[in-house]
Amino acid sequence: MQEVLLPELVAEFDDALILIMSNVDDYLTSLYDRISRGEEINYWFRWDLIKTDNLDYIVVLVVNWGSDEESLSIGFTPELWDFLGVVRDRGQLVLMTDWGIFEETIPVEVDIRDLLKPKALIINDAYSGMEKLSKQVVDEALVNEPKEELYDLLDILRPSAYPTLLN
Repeated sequence: MQEVLLPELVAEFDDALILIMSNVDDYLTSLYDRISRGEEINYWFRWDLIKTDNLDYIVVLVVNWGSDEESLSIGFTPELWDFLGVVRDRGQLVLMTDWGIFEETIPVEVDIRDLLKPKALIINDAYSGMEKLSKQVVDEALVNEPKEELYDLLDILRPSAYPTLLN
């Protein structure tokens, strides 16, 4: 399995959750160059529940925009799971590698997406696949001795649209 990287900073905006991951800047440079040239990037992603070697759980977002070498696995530890509800509710997730954008003064009339476009990967409908992730969590709780953290994760993932997931 590919190395799972953790965000250094998580920030909430009105319509997106932003992950700052400066440790992948070199890795994503060619992708950002393609985005800034206006190239249409076909990417796909999935949410997975992973049990670590020490029997803890981590939620992983795998983003792929080409071959297996062109993918990134972003980990959400239990301390970050509340942000999954933000992704579900706001719909967009923005992956950035440069802290500098937050040091600049952003005029109110500027659309944040236009400002970020050449410097970020914007994942629209980032909540897609969270229903499958919820089912993974339920399956894990049924197969293994469930940990309280799995129930906490289900509470975060289960939107009001899926009230019968466990019933």
